[in-house]
Amino acid sequence: ADDWFSQAESTLPGKPSPDFKLKDIAGKEYTLKSFRGKYVYIDVWATWCMPCIGEIPHLKKLESEMHGKDIVFVSICTYDEKSKWEKYLKEKEMSGVQLYSEKTEPFLSKYAIRGIPHFILLDKEGKIINPNVERPSDPALKKVFAELGL
Repeated sequence: ADDWFSQAESTLPGKPSPDFKLKDIAGKEYTLKSFRGKYVYIDVWATWCMPCIGEIPHLKKLESEMHGKDIVFVSICTYDEKSKWEKYLKEKEMSGVQLYSEKTEPFLSKYAIRGIPHFILLDKEGKIINPNVERPSDPALKKVFAELGL
């Protein structure tokens, strides 16, 4: 349990977020520094996960509503096959920054993600605002954004 506790400890609000180094479908590499200066809303999902898929239309709507504001939406597909992810992206014309992660990615274990979908909100410096923030379909998320002035 100590392990889990130290993980939880490292992802408390106000702490710098663990980083990742992940690629999009074109092979472009991203780290959290890529988004410095913007709030970052991270969606951890998989193509086989029905609740994850259920959030996608809400996420797309949110993205178009927030377009031009200081926030970037980053989707990290994991626990999945890369080919299925690529096919899904092409079929569904997914927006935002779409990244693929092996399930061994330390970013995932550091956040102690037990189930998906899982949403994380970071500030403009890459610090954690909420390690388990509301999902796009939850109206409370709009309040969270409003409080940040978004």
